[in-house]
Amino acid sequence: MLVEVDPETGISFATGAFRARFGEAPEAFLGKAAETLFAAEDRAEFLLAMSVLAADGRLPPRILRVNDSERSEMIISGLAPSSPGQRVFLTLAENPRSRTFQDPLLPETVPQRAERKLREGSGGSLALLQLPQGLDTAMNRTPALRSALTRELGPTEELVRGRVGVLASGTDGLAALTAAAERILTEYGIGGSVMARSVALDAGALSAVQATRALRHVLSAFSRDGVQGIDALGATGGLDAAMNRLKSDVASLRRVLTSRRFNLAFQPIVDLADGAVHHYEALLRPPVDLPGDLVRPDGFVRCAEAVGMSDALDLAVTERVLQALST
Repeated sequence: MLVEVDPETGISFATGAFRARFGEAPEAFLGKAAETLFAAEDRAEFLLAMSVLAADGRLPPRILRVNDSERSEMIISGLAPSSPGQRVFLTLAENPRSRTFQDPLLPETVPQRAERKLREGSGGSLALLQLPQGLDTAMNRTPALRSALTRELGPTEELVRGRVGVLASGTDGLAALTAAAERILTEYGIGGSVMARSVALDAGALSAVQATRALRHVLSAFSRDGVQGIDALGATGGLDAAMNRLKSDVASLRRVLTSRRFNLAFQPIVDLADGAVHHYEALLRPPVDLPGDLVRPDGFVRCAEAVGMSDALDLAVTERVLQALST
C-alpha cells in the first residue's frame, strides 16, 4: 500500500491493497490521520517513526501492526522531501515473517526451512540439483514424476524450472541424492545427468543476518545460472566464502551508487491504438567494467536487494531521472 500524508489534512492519496487489508477502498481513508491505519498499541511507535522521517528525510523499514481485524504486522518505510511542510510518502508491505508456517494455505517452502535451520543452528545442508533440460515439461505433464522425486529425495522444491532444492541431514549425501534423482528420471524415460552442489547450513563466523543474506544470494545465483552460479560464488566452500564474494560485490555496487556512475536508457511506452508515446520507462544500465554478474542489470539489482541496498538504489535512480527531466 502507498500513502501520501499532508501534515495539515492527513492522508491525501492512497492506493494498493486497502480493500483486501481493511475491507474498504483506498478513497475511504482520504482526509484521515495516518496513525489511524495502525493498531492503537503501535500508534505511539508510528508517531516516533514519523519524527524520524521528518528529521532524516527517510524512514528505514520497520515493523508495525496495522488496524485490521488481525492486528497484522506490516513493514513500513517512508521518504520525505527536503522542504518542510510538504507531503511525506509511506509504503506498507506485508511482513513475510508474520506468516504461520502451519497455515495449510501458506506452507513453509524449502528456502524458508533452510533459513530457519540456519538461524536455529540445527545443521544440515541444502542440496541444489540441476536436472536435465526438458525435465520441466515432463514434470508439468506427469505429476507422478514430481511426487516420486519428493518421496525419494525428501523435502523437495522446484525453485525454478529444472532446478530443485532438497534439504539433507548432512553434506555427505549429495552423491546418493544425485544417483536417486537420475534413477527416477530413467524410470520415467528421461535421460541425462543431474548436476548438483551442496551448501552447508552453517553460519560459521557470520551473524544470522549475514548468513541468511548469503544463502539468499546463493539461491538467486542458482536459480539464475544453475550450478555455475554456485561455483562462481564459491558457495560450496561455505556461506563464509559466499559472503566474502558478496562483500566484494557490495563494495563495487556502493561505489557506483555513490558516484552515480551508471547510465539510464529511456524506453518509450506507446499507445497501441495510435502509436503515441504515453511515457518513458527508465532502465538501469550498470557500468561495463563491473566484475561478474554486476555488469548485468538484473545482477546489479539482485545484489542491491540481497544486501538491503534497494532504497539507496531507488534514490540514486530517481535522482538521475529527475536530473534528466530538468534538462
